[in-house]
Amino acid sequence: MQKLRFIILVLITLLNVNTRAFSQNFKEKGITVKSTVNSNKSIVPGILIVKLKPEHRHFTNNLNLLQKHPLLSSHFKKHKVNKFEKLFPHSKIPAETHNRYNKKRTDISLMHAISFNPESPVEELIKVLMASGLVEYAEPQYVEGMMYLPNDPLAQPDSVGNLVLERINAYKAWGIEQGDPNVVIGVVDTGTELTHPDLINSIKYNIADPIDGSDNDGDGYKDNYHGWDLGMTDNDPTWEGNAHGVKVQGACSATPNNNTDILGTGFNCKCLPIKITNSAGSLTVPYQGIIYAADHGVKVINVSWGGYGSYSQ
Repeated sequence: MQKLRFIILVLITLLNVNTRAFSQNFKEKGITVKSTVNSNKSIVPGILIVKLKPEHRHFTNNLNLLQKHPLLSSHFKKHKVNKFEKLFPHSKIPAETHNRYNKKRTDISLMHAISFNPESPVEELIKVLMASGLVEYAEPQYVEGMMYLPNDPLAQPDSVGNLVLERINAYKAWGIEQGDPNVVIGVVDTGTELTHPDLINSIKYNIADPIDGSDNDGDGYKDNYHGWDLGMTDNDPTWEGNAHGVKVQGACSATPNNNTDILGTGFNCKCLPIKITNSAGSLTVPYQGIIYAADHGVKVINVSWGGYGSYSQ
């Protein structure tokens, strides 16, 4: 197995079904504005995701300036807008406009989250923001769902999981290559179980930032020794409300040859637990999890979630 270099493999299954979607067309100041909000997909109340146009970068993280915009001022007061923050706070402007495949790079430093009154209709704010000409798009923060995982132990000879391992020729593959602990799989999911006997040795620990109350490696995350909880913004990625991520980590890199539970397809590869859920187990910051993994040098990212609904920009 060749080592993967300079590539991020993101495994995403998204079912983009526009069931019961409704579109609205607005004309304001001579601008035709089209916004699509999917009524069949759950959203986080009081949150809008927007991307500023590059020429309006000076509004970045500046709610006061945004509130002074002549078209937005009264609407922001009406809907009690109280925050305008970068969606990816540690992101920077891309040094190059295109990647090595001549594909235009996406400037995620322009993406922001707007917080407002959860009781306000999201369509009204989308309408006025698009009409302002400041943003490329504005959409609700949709809530993704986890993919189904059976609870069969993969190592059992009569289990469904064992049949899957046979189908993907895992046993033959392990006879050739048994993974590399330097290859890290970013598990962007509901969290892990840090003390699980089959997972504790498969976690990629950040020895550059031990738990001592300081951000020793200067990455903006204090004490992210064993992963990070983006949903609760702390250094404990232990699952809450949904143990889906524990199963996923096990499928990726549960410790082999220890007579315990299962073994991961990655065999000797390590996992970086990245929790993207709130205390109820709802996926509130999934894409931030992907960026966290990429920013921390992960070459392979496992994303076992998705959902029905309109296309998200």
